[in-house]
Amino acid sequence: MRIRKRKTKAIKHRKYQGLKNALTTTGIAMVALGAVTGTTLSTVFPVFANTEVTYETGEIEVDNTDGQVTTYKAFRIFNANKNDDGTMSNFSWPNNDIRNAVTNVIQQFTPSYVSFNAQDAADYISAAYQDAKGEMTTDQTTILESQELLNKISAAVDDVAGFTALSAGKTTVLPEGYWLVVTDGNSVGTDEDGTSPIFAIVSGGAVKIVEKTSVPTVDKVVLNDADGADWTYGAEAERGQSVAHKITGTVAKNIRTYDLYYYEFEDVMSKGIDYDMGSYKVMIDDVDVTSYFTETIDHKDGGNDRLRVACENILAIKEVKLTASSKPVLTYTVRLNDDCVVGVAGNPNDVRIIYSSNPNTREKSETHVVRDYLYTYGLHLDKRDRDTNVSLAGAKFTIEATNPDDGASIGMFVQEDGRLGTEPFEFVTDENGEFAVTGLDAGTYTLHETECPEMYQVINKDTKFTITSTYNDDGTIASLTNTVEGNADAAAGIDSTNDHVVNGDPDTAAIVQTCYVNVTVGNIEKVKMPLSGQSGIGVIVAAGAGIIGISAAGLLLARRKKKSEITE
Repeated sequence: MRIRKRKTKAIKHRKYQGLKNALTTTGIAMVALGAVTGTTLSTVFPVFANTEVTYETGEIEVDNTDGQVTTYKAFRIFNANKNDDGTMSNFSWPNNDIRNAVTNVIQQFTPSYVSFNAQDAADYISAAYQDAKGEMTTDQTTILESQELLNKISAAVDDVAGFTALSAGKTTVLPEGYWLVVTDGNSVGTDEDGTSPIFAIVSGGAVKIVEKTSVPTVDKVVLNDADGADWTYGAEAERGQSVAHKITGTVAKNIRTYDLYYYEFEDVMSKGIDYDMGSYKVMIDDVDVTSYFTETIDHKDGGNDRLRVACENILAIKEVKLTASSKPVLTYTVRLNDDCVVGVAGNPNDVRIIYSSNPNTREKSETHVVRDYLYTYGLHLDKRDRDTNVSLAGAKFTIEATNPDDGASIGMFVQEDGRLGTEPFEFVTDENGEFAVTGLDAGTYTLHETECPEMYQVINKDTKFTITSTYNDDGTIASLTNTVEGNADAAAGIDSTNDHVVNGDPDTAAIVQTCYVNVTVGNIEKVKMPLSGQSGIGVIVAAGAGIIGISAAGLLLARRKKKSEITE
């Protein structure tokens, strides 16, 4: 930036590079309130404000649209006047703490720097962000790297006691000068993120400064095998089946301002879900970074498993250069256990991201909770006399997974606890003609009757039933259907009629609230009829058979004798 020479009554001025209005550097915004031109910095040799200089006031307001934080801390870095042409002059330190903090940072970058003069410090800062032509190398969209000069100054000043509190959306009157605005770490809450430091020139009219941040987000889905490896918010599985989950997070857009960025996936599982230890994998921008994350399982909310996969500083991952668009992705598998819920409530997983939320400090915040659901279903079978609708006890069935959603389970058999096995298990109807089993996935199953009650005929046709479900956008179950085919003496639903036909009530075929499907299977009774005279007829038939046998034997002997005579 070009510098002009200037004189005052008390002070001789030298030529220095100036700070430019409306400058944003990696989350550090230099904003001249009411000014749009370049800024010239003039030397003021006294360490503190010259008594001949009058400092006016200005107004400032923070727009927190992106970060949502409501409270900020404002530190006056320099006392300074804004001139009519938008330049600034008469720089001095507001206090020794600020002077020492800024000077110490400059000396870290340039050990030979020895001046405690405010003008010299301002010139040094300005020169650090100019090219060979004197033009500023940053604009309002630039975000500083964590190791840059201005970011280090902001971190040092943030430790200084004494600041002015700012509230988002409210105008605050401040003395004229060069100000630093940072997030008040105590005000960072859920779904909030601290801004990168904002440097602003306060003088005259009001100006609105905008946070340099964004709140990280989280999304979680489950692999629904019913839809051909489709990731959805709701899915179903049989008990014991391994089901994949995926959590996708984002980072704050000012992540490069941080020197340490903590990142943790936290998943609190319902009691019906067990985590498969060691199944986690973390990718960032398609690079496997699992080795940088640690896995922890503990308990929360009444004993529920809580999975925590965390990295103390993802900026230290050498294989990836994190940017505002980077997306950490966690995948892992879980299984439904014996405590799984069969019903509309399902088996939810609650996940959130815990992240560093203030580039100047070590505060952490968290995203809101995102939930997905795992469902499993139950079968209720009714065994009835087809003609009388009487319940039949003692009927035995096997259940084969002939076309389940999980293709790897085809040909396996449902066991007593709902899990699948390679050997058939026989379910037996009780005194009410019923049996039930839970823990089924969606898909098609085949009921094979292996034994029926005494005096009933075993069904020679298998019964197939198919469970189908749909989900709402939030992953909760929306509908459940059950269709039955393959056997005319079987129907979907409960048969409460007595019309010599098995015809289940369609309203009871599938109950979404309980996540049960109902199937009715009928049997035909074998009836013994009374007999009269049947034994006599049997004797006559037997005697007749004997006479026919004797006659046939005599005829055969006669033929042999005749053949022998011809041969001789």
